[in-house]
Amino acid sequence: MQFRRNFAILALICCVFVPFSTWSQQYEPESSFTVRTIDSGKGIEITDYIGTNQDVHIPPQIRGLPVTSIAGAVFDETTDSMSSFALKNLISVTIPNSVTSIGDRAFAMNQLTSVTIPNSVTSIGEGAFANNQLLTSVTIPDNVVSIGDGVFSYCTSLTSITIPNSVTSIGKEAFSGCTGLTSVTIPSSVTSIGDSAFWGCISLTINVDAANATYSSENGIVYNKSKTSLVIFPASKSGAFTIPSGIISIGNSAFGGCKNLSRITIPSSITSIGDSAFWGCTGLTSVTFAGIISSGSFSTSAPFHGDLRAKFFATNASIGTPGTYTTRNPGLTPVWTRQ
Repeated sequence: MQFRRNFAILALICCVFVPFSTWSQQYEPESSFTVRTIDSGKGIEITDYIGTNQDVHIPPQIRGLPVTSIAGAVFDETTDSMSSFALKNLISVTIPNSVTSIGDRAFAMNQLTSVTIPNSVTSIGEGAFANNQLLTSVTIPDNVVSIGDGVFSYCTSLTSITIPNSVTSIGKEAFSGCTGLTSVTIPSSVTSIGDSAFWGCISLTINVDAANATYSSENGIVYNKSKTSLVIFPASKSGAFTIPSGIISIGNSAFGGCKNLSRITIPSSITSIGDSAFWGCTGLTSVTFAGIISSGSFSTSAPFHGDLRAKFFATNASIGTPGTYTTRNPGLTPVWTRQ
């Protein structure tokens, strides 16, 4: 009798407890979303989240159709707000395995702390998770082929990211401003890295998989495979640096955001300097050109701060004058002098 009484009490507790637990984990109601049908009426795209919860569980189905897409966010000037899930003060979000596409800026400017992108996702739009400054970790699924422009830009608390072997391209500014990011490995599959992909990542060390046919790395610096072009010089490095002899080109934004770089020596082998190559190097006080560079191969699009390019071609407008150029007022508007 005592056993039966205890069992009955336990059963009652379970009846009370289980529904509460299930309720606490349930999906957002369909009324929390603005949606539209896509794929000839076979799928649902969420265009806006109009609920109030900060922890959002997106349902795998709405109106009996699978949720396959999360639309890009659009700014509405009349309401000073963003559509989709952007700027909604979200702390966490669960994306269902039905979703294959995440649009531009879809989850930008929230307070997300971690994101797990399901394996179903194959496309992540520009700036999709940008400016989530509390975001510490991200898992990118194996099916993603391209990491779009600015996807995780200015996620300043992001410390680690794993790029799967499925990824072939990393977009412009994809991780720019991720000041907490400490290490990244570029897998063998990557064939394209956009300008400023890791701009201003002041804690970062980059390694390239030795099997990569397009890029290579040495001491955390990214070069092309044949080591004739310097692609990325991490902003975590400081002090003086001499570009290895044999490098013939400095890529666009290659030294971007290296605010602790103080002196740079450019060897005579260099024949080309790309756009914004040293933009953001606000601590730079000395630049040595060991050889000549033609004006046509020395970018006119802010390769250095200040008047350095003008001073380099002051004597000969077509071919620069080798030598060491210094400034006493480093920053955004330095004045350079040839020694």
